[in-house]
Amino acid sequence: MDNSPYVRSVLKALHILDIFGFDDPLGEGFSLSELARRTGIAPNTLCKLLKTLVRAEYLTQDSRHRYHSSHRTCMIQMVTATHADLPDQIQQLIRTKSRHLAVPIYFTTLSFGERKMVLQTSDGARKGQAARFNAKSDDFIYTKPTGRILVSYANSSQLNDILGRWGLPENRWDGIHDLPELVQAREKIRQQGSCVMHEANFVLAVAVPVKAERCNFLGALGAAMTEEPEQRRDADALIVHLKDCAAQIAHVLST
Repeated sequence: MDNSPYVRSVLKALHILDIFGFDDPLGEGFSLSELARRTGIAPNTLCKLLKTLVRAEYLTQDSRHRYHSSHRTCMIQMVTATHADLPDQIQQLIRTKSRHLAVPIYFTTLSFGERKMVLQTSDGARKGQAARFNAKSDDFIYTKPTGRILVSYANSSQLNDILGRWGLPENRWDGIHDLPELVQAREKIRQQGSCVMHEANFVLAVAVPVKAERCNFLGALGAAMTEEPEQRRDADALIVHLKDCAAQIAHVLST
């Protein structure tokens, strides 16, 4: 007997709408298989949910059987947005800094420990530079440092929500299996104020937090790029630039 106070099918439908609302900045939509990988929902159950959302006009389906946000979903997002031009302002800040560094920068917000919104530097960054370090096209670029920043700077209720929905993030923390180990790792990142990893295939990945206390906002700016084996990139210099961009974004969100 299920004693949960939640209606699971509603939670699943809202999870799907979250993906369309925040994870499709280029408006490409998603196939059934892509959504199944993202949500972890069995394809037969997912298909019924999607058909229901299409029937209710919250999603549409094109001739290629890809699902997209509908006019109704877009209108809800526009009405509920306090400042409709905020995403454009933030994206411009990221693009400016990205051009200055000649490195694609990615903006991620907290949603149950996963990325909720990605504002890309450009279409080319996704299809060109991002491919150099094997970022999957349906995952954008969710690096371990970005995930660690989001978990590290989450408040107690956000962290409890993450752990309750997803469990300990072992696959993104390499060897952390209990809460004390996670707390210790979080504290180290908070003291550093950033997270840097030299990953496989000479990939340097860096992330810093974006916080706006006034609106209880938590996000992360992340950058990943390939390094030449004989010439390591200066992570400290990159952190300084990312923190500068994060401060500008926080200012926009707070004002």
